[in-house]
Amino acid sequence: LRQFIDGIRLLAVRANAYGHASGEENARSLVTGRVNIARHICVLWYSIIFHMRKQRLIPKNSHLKLYLSDKEMKLYVDADVRPLLILMWIDRDIASLRDKGTISDPVACMMSAEVTKLIESFGTMERVKTYPTVPFAYYQFCNWAVFLFCFSVPASIASHNTDFASASIFSFIVSFIYFGINFLGNDLQAPFGNGPNDIPMERYGIIIENELYQSFPVFRFRFQ
Repeated sequence: LRQFIDGIRLLAVRANAYGHASGEENARSLVTGRVNIARHICVLWYSIIFHMRKQRLIPKNSHLKLYLSDKEMKLYVDADVRPLLILMWIDRDIASLRDKGTISDPVACMMSAEVTKLIESFGTMERVKTYPTVPFAYYQFCNWAVFLFCFSVPASIASHNTDFASASIFSFIVSFIYFGINFLGNDLQAPFGNGPNDIPMERYGIIIENELYQSFPVFRFRFQ
């Protein structure tokens, strides 16, 4: 995930740093191309959130409707893997800037290489989401093993400790530790959820949006 975020930032920095315009039309094309890359980057991140959480419906208060045109929204809704569609659009934006002569071929190749790295990072996150870190049978076995062990702990402690109060305390501490370790292991298997211990995807999205607003003043003027 960190590699994906760094790749997004690097792509935005290069889109803002490189480019030249010899006339008014080229300058307008350069600004439009940069705005397209910026808005597609925002859409990409929120698409990652929806995809990792297996959420197909777009919330009513989502910024996607602000960043996408009607035609793009239709294609977006019908797409099976939406992050890949957005990455393709970003690569198309880069190619459009190159074809209009606002960025050179080496710069376009360098930016396209960043898109390729983003695709590879997305593939890594997809594997984490799709394939569990442990087999389901092993996961169930661990849950039942912890339950049976904690169920038998009071009897084991009581056979050596006849004091009711201390035996109860020791049983609680042992059960608490084992149940806590098991809970943490289960929670780490799905880091892309919206629970309190999951990765704060929405907060990262707000940070990325604010960075893009600062880097691209025209993008901020149009969409903020």
